[in-house]
Amino acid sequence: MTRIFISTLGTNDYEECNYVFDNDKEKTYQSRFIQEVTIRHFCKNWDSNKGDRICILCTKGDGGAKKKNWMDNGQFEKDEHGPLTKKPKTCRGLESTLNEMIKEADYSKLNIIDSCIEINDGKNTDEIWSIFDAIYSRIEDGDEVYFDITHAFRSIPMLIMVVIPYAKVLKNITIANITYGAFDARDSKTKEVPVFNLTDFVKLMDWTSAAKEFVDYGKTASLKTLINMDNEPVLKATKGTDKTAQILKKSMRGIEEFAASIFTNNLQEIYNFNIKPSVEELKKENENNIKIKPFVPLIEKITKKVSCFNRNDWSNVFEATQWCVNHEMYQNAYSILLEGIISISLEQVGEPSDKKSGFRKLPVNAAEVVRKSERNLIESREENIQDLNDKEKEICEKICGIYSKEIAQKICNLNSYRNSYMHAGTGEPIPRDVTKKISEYKEILETWWASLPTK
Repeated sequence: MTRIFISTLGTNDYEECNYVFDNDKEKTYQSRFIQEVTIRHFCKNWDSNKGDRICILCTKGDGGAKKKNWMDNGQFEKDEHGPLTKKPKTCRGLESTLNEMIKEADYSKLNIIDSCIEINDGKNTDEIWSIFDAIYSRIEDGDEVYFDITHAFRSIPMLIMVVIPYAKVLKNITIANITYGAFDARDSKTKEVPVFNLTDFVKLMDWTSAAKEFVDYGKTASLKTLINMDNEPVLKATKGTDKTAQILKKSMRGIEEFAASIFTNNLQEIYNFNIKPSVEELKKENENNIKIKPFVPLIEKITKKVSCFNRNDWSNVFEATQWCVNHEMYQNAYSILLEGIISISLEQVGEPSDKKSGFRKLPVNAAEVVRKSERNLIESREENIQDLNDKEKEICEKICGIYSKEIAQKICNLNSYRNSYMHAGTGEPIPRDVTKKISEYKEILETWWASLPTK
């Protein structure tokens, strides 16, 4: 992975300051240029021969940053009253400053030739796009990127915030750090200037995207990656004793397992699912001990999204079906609803599922018995059940007692739609309304289930 440092250079006559990173006096650097400071802090032992590089964006022209601050003696002396004179000021530019720096052992492998990137002022749309291209074109696939936006002028801060997600998708970059030297927050006596780390605010975009993936599509991969990225170092540093990190890991595991149970149509896990206690525990813990700030509002989203699921409750079948419909997982929706109805029917007539070791472990072909019960009730033909043994006929008779003809017909239709969909239309053609009909079946069968005596 190659590394790139990108910064913008302004036109002001900068004064020498003591730049302090992370509010740590031991991480203090003295310089006129924040670029020298950030390069010293982040780019130690970089090697240009291995692709590491420095890019300093400078506006061009007589009044631009290249002439005023990249090159030597670009500023003017002030008279005793403050206004600028026409007399050039003897001062070292950033180019000379960096050339001196790379004579030091820690930075000797850095090459700053071609580091100055001339850009337009950004006075119109075309110039703004040219600046965007100047930044984006110098980022390579897989780069680890360091931004300093202290002297980012006009539209550049916004352009950087646009470049980041764009390059993440198209060039698979990693944002290692974004810094801002807050000159206006300096200490007038010590000339100490705090350097703010803004990387977390960029990471917030990743959290936003991950939250959207979970809320809109039920996918957890991005959410898991982000949580682990922030949580694992805490667990490692505390040898697994940090309470919030433990709860967060437990909650994430539960969310992941839940999503997987729906993606894989695991009826047993859907029936047993209940993540609310661990999510509520995490929410309570974060009220007083916030470890991952962006995750706090996400907890509310997760709580709301899973609040309808309850442990050991057949209502989960209908909630999972609705989840699948909401996320356009129609094959899953049909399978979960149909197999859930079969299990509900068997339990209702006294043939409960073995919820510990697996569903419908009966001495009969349970699903076939339920289907024959439906067909027999609809057609009133005894031959439909002639090939059943005595135990199966007994179950069939009981099931006919909890179905009306209308419900039996709906379940048969549900089975037909499911089969045509799952078999890619190779048996019966796939109905045109297959993605819409599942909602109708779910609503009717949920109403039927709610009317059954409590077991």
